[in-house]
Amino acid sequence: MKKLTLCGVVAVFLFGCDSDPVESLAGSGSAYTKCEITDSGALLAKDRARDVRQCWDNFSVKDQNEALQHCHHLASAYIASQYVVGHSFKIQVSTDATCH
Repeated sequence: MKKLTLCGVVAVFLFGCDSDPVESLAGSGSAYTKCEITDSGALLAKDRARDVRQCWDNFSVKDQNEALQHCHHLASAYIASQYVVGHSFKIQVSTDATCH
């Protein structure tokens, strides 16, 4: 299973990110098919919990950078649609088939 994590920021306020955005990466030739928010900088616990339940599995991209860009776009659009003021978040792409 390939996993690659990226830290993203939306809107005006920056709450910071962990120093190493790459969580793990294994194998080659597989397509990234899943994107999920793995960490949220939302102020309220209920918002953080909702954010980390977000997952998208409606794509298939072989290139890691393209997969991360697509995932960042999906997560940014979600954050922008849910919050007046954005916050930091971490995403992960993987070769897992689907979201749970």
